[in-house]
Amino acid sequence: MGVVVLLLLLSFGTHLVYSGNHILHYYFTAVVSDVTHGLPQYSVVGYVDNLFFGRYSSDTRHPELLIPSLKGLNDLIKELTINAHDKENADIIMMKLIMSSLNKTGDGAFHVFQIKYSCELREDGGIHGNEDFAFDAKEFMTFDTENPQYLPLVQEALIVTQKWNGIFAKLKTVYMENVCISHLKFYLSHLKKDLEKKVSPKVKVSSSESESGIKLHCRVYGFYPRDVEVKWIKNGRDEIYSEESAEILPNPDGTYQIRVSVEVTPEEGATYSCHVDHSSLENPLVTPFEANNGKLLYILIAVGVTIILFAVVLGVFIYRKKSGIKWSRTAGEEERTNGHGPSCNRWRCCPRDKRRMGIVVFLLLSCGAHLASCGSHIFQYSTTLVSDPKQGLSKYSVVAYLDNLMLGTYNSDKLGPEPLTPSHSSFELYDDIEELTKIIYLKESLDKMMMKLITSSLNKTGVEDFHVMQIKNGCELSEDGSIRGNEELAFDAKDYITFDTANPEYIPVVPGALIAVQKRKELYSKLQRTYVENVCISQLKLHLPYLKNVLEKKVPPKVKISSSESESGTKLHCWVYGFYPRDVEVKWIKNGRDEIYSEESAEILPNPDGTYQIRVSVEVTPEEGATYSCHVDHSSLENPLVVPFETNNDGKLLYILIAVSVTVVLFVFLGIFRYRKRSGNFLLKCKYWFSLDNNRMYLHIVILTLSVLFVLPNTICNIFREMNWPETSRGSS
Repeated sequence: MGVVVLLLLLSFGTHLVYSGNHILHYYFTAVVSDVTHGLPQYSVVGYVDNLFFGRYSSDTRHPELLIPSLKGLNDLIKELTINAHDKENADIIMMKLIMSSLNKTGDGAFHVFQIKYSCELREDGGIHGNEDFAFDAKEFMTFDTENPQYLPLVQEALIVTQKWNGIFAKLKTVYMENVCISHLKFYLSHLKKDLEKKVSPKVKVSSSESESGIKLHCRVYGFYPRDVEVKWIKNGRDEIYSEESAEILPNPDGTYQIRVSVEVTPEEGATYSCHVDHSSLENPLVTPFEANNGKLLYILIAVGVTIILFAVVLGVFIYRKKSGIKWSRTAGEEERTNGHGPSCNRWRCCPRDKRRMGIVVFLLLSCGAHLASCGSHIFQYSTTLVSDPKQGLSKYSVVAYLDNLMLGTYNSDKLGPEPLTPSHSSFELYDDIEELTKIIYLKESLDKMMMKLITSSLNKTGVEDFHVMQIKNGCELSEDGSIRGNEELAFDAKDYITFDTANPEYIPVVPGALIAVQKRKELYSKLQRTYVENVCISQLKLHLPYLKNVLEKKVPPKVKISSSESESGTKLHCWVYGFYPRDVEVKWIKNGRDEIYSEESAEILPNPDGTYQIRVSVEVTPEEGATYSCHVDHSSLENPLVVPFETNNDGKLLYILIAVSVTVVLFVFLGIFRYRKRSGNFLLKCKYWFSLDNNRMYLHIVILTLSVLFVLPNTICNIFREMNWPETSRGSS
């Protein structure tokens, strides 16, 4: 029922605004249920000429004005608050009256009462009003403004209309013709600039094959205000009518978009064009559909690729025969698995003639195009809901990932999702961003329902404690084309529910989740499977081509080795950082063959520059003659990177350098002393020293000595480190 209600609310915003006319819309929703599934018990949204200017809900008990020019009007806010409270009480009474007449009071079911109310000021000064009622997603009754009375639309509404006709009908007429119209005029005076804003539409024409012929698509986007006329014309005069309902959809930037599609049977000599008429245009915008020569292009590309591949294969065959190049697997490169599936096998070229490396480089570059498609891909959402946004967190936030690449973010404080990758800022993915916006809005509503359901089942509804619900869900497209979905849910930092895609159902992880699972199972199990197999996978496939360069980027890791003392002996740390992509294998090896397993869980963490880091630590008991090394395997490396742990000679080196420095300083001091003794006029040759007494001179020498003792050894150590000497500083972690 929650999904139906959301769709009804969205469909309320589809009224057209006629030229010169102005309309004030209000949409009221009241919910009666033991569990409201995340919806407020009562809510109102207001529009002026389809400009969304304000809202109110029983959760906040305070109207929220969304247009900057209205936010400073304190008198208006006070009046709206009083009106909203009165209207809320009246509508709840109406709903109880309807439920009583339908014998639905106290049945425990989920019921929704909706009112769509508007008043219109026409260009000629005429006034018109409208009011429609719906109960449980079905039309219930309407108000006839010509003959002021309520009319039943279903048999069950007859009793209600009989009770309301009379005083209620007369009051409604007075309200429409006076109060509502005065409100409309007030809003128009303050929203003039917002309503007069005009943005011209952009148009893209495309085609696709259909069962009966060809489907032509005209996508019109980025326009404001909302009203637009889009139609397909054949041969410059005949309009082609679409069997599909074209819906005008909002964009995150406040503009709108629409796509009109028609099916045609190709005729020789026939022309087709998309005609767009909008208030921002002086003349209608006509975009012709060019005959689809794409097939010829694809044929030419296929022929060209075939010829190139044939030439490459023939060249390789001749070259190998003449030069004796052989291909062999890199030592130690067995097939391994990473977090997503089997890694690509790497190969190395072993030429016997270095003068012929040009063709080898070309072949390696050609191989790269194939290797890029190797492996599985994962599309995933990480969602967080909090019960108290006053803690500094957004009440609802989502982060989208593709193969651990952060694509975009969304939170309830913003109007829409925010793409983070450069390719998503282009208009090529504009359709995807709009589709993502709709999915995120629907997902937000469903997830809020889930949190309400969980808090209700745990008897935490109304409790002022801080609660957090986290959801991780997504889908995986394997290398063999198979599809797998996953969903995990945690409540207050504890595992709560998981989803079994093999047998589509939710499984409780803790006993307390049993009630929530039972309530959610019937509706959402099938919905989750449909989401995985259709919506999620289509999103994944849509993103992959645009992010190919980003996903193929490879940055080799850097490694630092250090050690620290532990209760049982020594702790060795291998810090691997600055690598991309995310998958990496890090392990400690003893004596070149025995792997040392860590008792600590090593987590791969993101860096601000988009790369990753990980630290793997193991505890060892020092043994004479034993060697330890950190082995790092990453897709950017031809061979695993092996960094040995050297025994802690850094401290010994420091002591040796200090000793040498002290010796040097003593010899210098002794030389100066002997020179002064032999040459009595030494101080006369240096005016600076001559101005100092002996005590001050000795003080300078002591300071110089200490400076040398502290600075010189560390400087030399740093120089050695810059020369890539192994870093084994004991005590660091």
